[in-house]
Amino acid sequence: MFEQRLPAADFELAYERLAAALDSVGPGRESEFLARLALLLMQAAPEISAVLAAIDAAEAALD
Repeated sequence: MFEQRLPAADFELAYERLAAALDSVGPGRESEFLARLALLLMQAAPEISAVLAAIDAAEAALD
């Protein structure tokens, strides 16, 4: 299971910033933006198990 590590206030701030960025990039570019963001976050992840857990959690959240 993916473990949330950000404090709730930081998580909310990141969520709001992500929403604003998605609005900013505009329709049709959301997928490209999210792919680039995902790759950048994977680079910042401490270990492959964290990356794989995040991918699994994101996929499960869409079910």
